[in-house]
Amino acid sequence: MQPAPPPAIIAAEPASAPAEIGLVDADGRPFTLAELRGKWVWLYLGFASCPDACPRTLDRLVSAFAALPENAHVQPVFVSVDPLRDTPARLKAYAGFYHPRLLGASGPHGALDALTAALGTRYEVPAGARPDQAYQVAHPDEVFVLDPRGRYVARIDARKPDLPARLAGEFALSLAEFARRGATQPQPPPPPSTSDAWCGLPDAAALADPDPLRDPRMHRGATLGSGTAVLPGITPMRMWAWKNADWLWMAHLNAAGGVAAPHVPGQATRFGVENWQKLMGTRYWGPGLADFRLMTSLEPWTLPAEGVPQPLQIGMGHSSFDARPAHHPLLELAGRYTWTPTAFFSLFGYGGLVGEPALGPGAAMHRPSAADLQALPLAHHALEAGHGAHGVATLGARLGEVQIEVSRFNARVPDALRPTLQLGALDSWASRLSWFPGRNLVAQASYGALAGMHGRGSEARRATASVMSVFATPLGRWSAGLTWAQAEDGMAGGPSRAWGLESQLDRAGRQHFYGRAELLTGPAWPVAAAGGVAAVTVGYAHDLGAIDRVALALGADVTAYPGAGGLVYGPQPTLWRAYLRLRPPTLTHPDDRNQAADG
Repeated sequence: MQPAPPPAIIAAEPASAPAEIGLVDADGRPFTLAELRGKWVWLYLGFASCPDACPRTLDRLVSAFAALPENAHVQPVFVSVDPLRDTPARLKAYAGFYHPRLLGASGPHGALDALTAALGTRYEVPAGARPDQAYQVAHPDEVFVLDPRGRYVARIDARKPDLPARLAGEFALSLAEFARRGATQPQPPPPPSTSDAWCGLPDAAALADPDPLRDPRMHRGATLGSGTAVLPGITPMRMWAWKNADWLWMAHLNAAGGVAAPHVPGQATRFGVENWQKLMGTRYWGPGLADFRLMTSLEPWTLPAEGVPQPLQIGMGHSSFDARPAHHPLLELAGRYTWTPTAFFSLFGYGGLVGEPALGPGAAMHRPSAADLQALPLAHHALEAGHGAHGVATLGARLGEVQIEVSRFNARVPDALRPTLQLGALDSWASRLSWFPGRNLVAQASYGALAGMHGRGSEARRATASVMSVFATPLGRWSAGLTWAQAEDGMAGGPSRAWGLESQLDRAGRQHFYGRAELLTGPAWPVAAAGGVAAVTVGYAHDLGAIDRVALALGADVTAYPGAGGLVYGPQPTLWRAYLRLRPPTLTHPDDRNQAADG
C-alpha cells in the first residue's frame, strides 16, 4: 500500500510557535526557540546514531544554508529526539561536523513531546531503551520552517534528492506568504498522521515489515560491493530479497550461456555458460550489524576445459593465454561485522576462508558499469588481483565520506579444477583508501604486495585507482567506471600498466547498452605493440521479461583489438559473442526509482 502524499508545503496559516518549550543546547545551556526570534529557523528532528536519513538530510540542509547570500538571517537547528544517548557533548561534536553554524539541541521527553505535538508530528523510542544499548529511533524525515516571529510556516519532505533547491525555493515562498498574511491569526498545524514523511528506521515495526525494499538495510546493501569495496549509493540492486526472523536475505545470480567466436587464426568458436551465485544475509547483532556471504560458481563444469575464448586475456597468475579460465567453485565464504557508534564513524572487520582483500575497485561482475559485460577486463589479473583469495582478513574504518582499510591475505591462485579450499599463509598485504562524496560517486586508490602469486618465493606488486559513478539521467540510469592499474611481476622491461573505461546505460527496465575500452602497455601482455595494445567492446542486451521474478535477456557484443594485428592474431582480430542471460529482476529502493531506467 502506497503512503498518502505529504501535506501541503505551506500551512494554511502560520501556526503558533513552540517557542517557550525548554531544551538544552550543545553547550549544556538551557535553551528555547524563542531565543531565535528575528531569524528564520530550519528545524530537523533526528538522532546522532541515525545510520542513513539524518546524515543525508543534514548534508543537504547545510548545503542549502551555505548557499544563501545572507545566511545570518537563517538558523539551522538539529534537535535530537534521543536524549538518552545524545548528551550535550555528543551533540556539539555531531552538529559541528556538518557546519559550525548548525545548532544542536535536545531535552527531556516531555519537552520533545510538546515540540513534536506543536509541529504536528511524532517520534518513537523503543520502550525500555537504555543509553548503553544499540537501538533505533523513528522520527519524521522533514525540515520544518519557523518564521522570524517563531511561527511554523512550512514543512518540506527531506527524502527528495533536490532538497537544497526545494528548501531554497520554499524558503522564498515562505517569505512571500509571510509578507502577504501579515497579522492574520495563526492556525495550528495539521495533526499527526501517516501522511508525514516518516523515517522508518529499523525499530520493531520496520523489521517486521514484510517488504524488504522498505528495510533501511537495503540502502546499505546497495553500497556493498565485492569484499569490502564500496559502490555508489544508487547502484541498482539485482537480487531476490526476503526476511526471515531477524535476518534480511539477498540472493544474486548471473548465468550467461552462449557462444564466443574469435576471428583469430587457430582459435575456435566455443559454447559455455558463465555463471556465479551469491547469498547474503544481514542482521542486527549486539551493538552492530553482522553480514554473512556465500558466493559460488559452476563454471568448472559449464565451461570448456580451455576456458572462454578471449584474445589477449591472461589467467590469474599467468595460468592461461587468449582465454578466460573457469572460476573456482567457491568464490566467497566470509563474514563482516560493522559497528557504528556515530552517524559519521564506523569500524568493521571482514574475513573468511575465501574472500576479497582491500585491493582494486571490486570485481567486475559486481560493478554497475559492467553489469551486462560478461567478458572480464584484459587487465583482470592486475586490477582485481586478490579476487577469490583463499584466506583473507580485513580491518577498516569509515569517517564521513572516507573509508580506509588494510588486509592480510593468501595471494596464491587456486586451481579451479580442484573444488577444495587451497589455503595458505596470509603473507600478502593490501591497503585501500575510498572516497564517496554523495550517493553517485566512489573513488578509490589501493596498493598491495602479493607473495607466492607466481610460485614459491616470488612477490608481485599491484597499484590501482578508479572512479565509479551512477547517475539518473533522462535517458535512464547511466553507470560509468574509469580504472587504472599497474602490475610489477619482476619481469624485464619494467611495470605493466592498464587504463580502462567501462559504461552501461539501463533504459526502461529492459534495454541495456554497454561498452568497455582498454589500453595496455608493458611486458605483462602477450602482444606489446608500439604504444601498447587496445581492446574496445560495444554491446546490447534486451530483457525479454517472459518469466515472472526473473530477468531473461538476449545479448550480443563485439570486441576489436586495435594494435594487436600481425602474424599471431591476424590482420583484424575480433571477438563476437551472443548469449542468453538470466538474473534476478532489478529491485530499486523507493527513494532511488528512475522511471526512465526502471520502466
